[in-house]
Amino acid sequence: MTAPFPHRPDIDGLRALAILPVMLFHLGVAGFGGGFVGVDIFFVISGYLITAIIHREMVEGRFSFPAFFERRVRRIVPALILVLIVSAVAASVLLLPYDLIEFGRSLAASALGLVNIRFLEGFGYFAGPSLTKPLLHIWSLSLEEQFYLVFPLLLWLLLRYAKGGVRFGLGILALASFGLGMWVVGGWPKGAFYLPVFRAWEFLVGALLALGALPALEGKTQRDWVGGVGLVLILGSVFLLDDLTPFPGWRALVPVVGAGLILHAGAGGGYRGGRALSWRPLVFVGLISYSLYLWHWPLLVFTRYVTLQPPGVGQQAAILVAAFVLAAATWRWVERPFRGKSGVLTRRVLLGFAAGAAALLVAVAVSVEVGGGFPQRVTQRVIDLQHEALPPTPWRGYVRKLFPEARAFWGAKHRQQSSPAPKFKYEAFGAGSRIAFGGEEEPPRIVVWGDSHAGNLLAPFEALPDPLIHGLTILEMSGCAPLLGTGSSEGSDGARCLAFNRKVADWIRATPSIQRVVLTAHWGFYTEPTRYREAPLRPSPLVPGADTADNPRLFQNGLEQTARFFTEHGAEVIWLADNPDPGFDVPRLMARAESWGGDLPSGPTHFEHLERQEPLFQGLQTLSSRFPVHLVDPTPLLCPGEICPVEQGGEPLYRDDNHLSRLGLTLIAPLLERLLDRGGNPPP
Repeated sequence: MTAPFPHRPDIDGLRALAILPVMLFHLGVAGFGGGFVGVDIFFVISGYLITAIIHREMVEGRFSFPAFFERRVRRIVPALILVLIVSAVAASVLLLPYDLIEFGRSLAASALGLVNIRFLEGFGYFAGPSLTKPLLHIWSLSLEEQFYLVFPLLLWLLLRYAKGGVRFGLGILALASFGLGMWVVGGWPKGAFYLPVFRAWEFLVGALLALGALPALEGKTQRDWVGGVGLVLILGSVFLLDDLTPFPGWRALVPVVGAGLILHAGAGGGYRGGRALSWRPLVFVGLISYSLYLWHWPLLVFTRYVTLQPPGVGQQAAILVAAFVLAAATWRWVERPFRGKSGVLTRRVLLGFAAGAAALLVAVAVSVEVGGGFPQRVTQRVIDLQHEALPPTPWRGYVRKLFPEARAFWGAKHRQQSSPAPKFKYEAFGAGSRIAFGGEEEPPRIVVWGDSHAGNLLAPFEALPDPLIHGLTILEMSGCAPLLGTGSSEGSDGARCLAFNRKVADWIRATPSIQRVVLTAHWGFYTEPTRYREAPLRPSPLVPGADTADNPRLFQNGLEQTARFFTEHGAEVIWLADNPDPGFDVPRLMARAESWGGDLPSGPTHFEHLERQEPLFQGLQTLSSRFPVHLVDPTPLLCPGEICPVEQGGEPLYRDDNHLSRLGLTLIAPLLERLLDRGGNPPP
């Protein structure tokens, strides 16, 4: 029997090189825009170490699946359970009902090793709203656990039935995983980020290195050069990438190859970079890196949740110190005692403990769901503010379907409130889209077409007198700009948007009764997908397969195609400019300010709002010499002064970070009524 796998201090240093940029990136420290690549480095290290250990055991005939999973449980579960329990206690005190329900769902998914799949819903990893999810970082652990479930069996099968082709087989799988990730990263960035099938190649790079896929390096000079290049690649990705970089995709090759080169350089003996990585402070950071990863993110999220603002320098330092203290204590008194065959608890007791803890956490999550986030913890004012975060559409069925947690926040007065019969008839218009007909006495005469900002107009339109809305039709697909030949945003399927827009055009072409079409959308988001004063969203190409740098040109092309279509069709088209972007979730921050104090951030300035609308304004100005262009701008109604307000009389004007609330919609109701002018004159 050969000696056990030797401990390599340089790998601990590499772990430190992975965790420190992740923490600094999450804290928003300038210069570490690509710090998120530390997770990719961890994946390579995991693939390398796991493969080196279990391959040797399999070759020697002493591998045991139960023993392998026991080691994984001892390594991962105790510290994870501790952090989940502490986070659950903190969440029950700090989080408002709506956010506590979401926390409960992610808590259950974390306990079951499925949280990466849970986070496929909603916003992506880099989106601003993700900064309120205390367990967001657990996605990488879930992905790693899923890899551990499959990889040992895969390696065992290859060794048993294709012994001479193990590296070839794993290499093919790595290329397939990388190719699939490249294929989906543009159209489905969240899937490419969160799902193991698109990330497996990163683990497999480490696995292939452990299996000797590269020839051994000869001499210290070669090791120095290879290790140095690896270090440059990692540091380059940390300092040159940022959260707007389409990722993972091919760019993930940079930190993955860098980590692989460092691992390979150290496999043949000492090298200059290895001595640097073996520096004792770095080695210690690497030893506690797992606990550091677990603790730093909840500390940041809960701090930001209460203060309403990104942490300043003092808070950043305090969070770092707290994370290091908690991580060191967890490593010393939780991680180390459970590790190895001599760790506390026998295998049976350990697995029973892990299963029982997971069941308990799931039970807690279920109680939070059933209890509706326990709204009795907060005042009625807070509940009412959170109620404003619900879509103001009168079609309750869609509200219940999209926001099942609405029942918890409806509040007694809202729950008992009787609503008149809806004036609109609602039908599906394809997967994920809606069509609303205003009355059945007239064929479609005026069409409002757009993304969720179009659907948001249902409430004020329904408040109008019946004669005005007869013949009004609203077509909505969230995340899709109403522009022919284009139209996706972050989190939306570009092909789905293109198909929906073609279907709308075919329907309009086949409906001669249509006289006027109003196009409205979150216009500024399709050319520059960032949120005012908030973390930017990952840009998506407006046309599948295109480069995001082409979005301004594609947007202009979409404007032209759409203007030409309606000119040829003979219908009048009105472009409705967008409302301002607050850039933060207004009612939720107001509710948190109500609970914890603090000042609500101000809204955007008048100039900032108009600057964000400039692509639409300038694009239509360019087209005005060839096509009839009618632009209607609600800005004077929503920005009466230098600052565009986000609340009025203590009530939010927005229901999130970009959609108008019920009160906000009343401000533009006169303009909307003029859009339905039966005289055929466009509103001023």
